[in-house]
Amino acid sequence: MTPRRQCGNIILSRPPISSPRTLPLPARAVHSHMNDQLSMVEAVIAYGATGFRVYSVHLNYLSQRQRREQIALIKNFIASAPGNGGPITSPGKAIPGPEDDWIVLPDGKLPRMPEPAGLLGDFNAGPGQPEYDDIAGEKNALHGILCGAGVF
Repeated sequence: MTPRRQCGNIILSRPPISSPRTLPLPARAVHSHMNDQLSMVEAVIAYGATGFRVYSVHLNYLSQRQRREQIALIKNFIASAPGNGGPITSPGKAIPGPEDDWIVLPDGKLPRMPEPAGLLGDFNAGPGQPEYDDIAGEKNALHGILCGAGVF
């Protein structure tokens, strides 16, 4: 019997997770290899006045090209999330009604999409690889990796 292999993304949090969602990442068919559908998981953590977003990702292990495509999608998703809102939005609805009790927070509000965010996971890349620079920003010989050069 072949041993079962399991993998996936997870975010554990002591403070409450006010909203989760999953983003499928691009995958391409490859010759002579298995290529699975990978994803990124988002969790909005209810902490402090604003809360924050955490992303857990597992990038493709076969292809640098796929990783770079996945990173481009991830960067765009994370950057646009505060403006696009969370998995549930309610423009023009001032007060959630009884039909909304499955999604509202204890204070009667819908989950917010905060600005602060962090990305973690298995990038299947290391320093010196182009996809690493896509995430962290290129290293400057004099100053190292500059703040704000990468995703955040």
